[in-house]
Amino acid sequence: MKTFHLSSVYDLTPGILNSIGVRCLFLDVDNTIRRYGQTEPDASARSFIKKNAI
Repeated sequence: MKTFHLSSVYDLTPGILNSIGVRCLFLDVDNTIRRYGQTEPDASARSFIKKNAI
């Protein structure tokens, strides 16, 4: 099994996930891709989601 070290969840790409056999990924949006108290993900999170959505 391949392993990867990433500095951030934002470094994940469909290519990386595909190479290790991941077909579906769920992210916990509660304080993971949005800050505490925010109702929407920040610009970095929205960009990540848009870039990686299939």
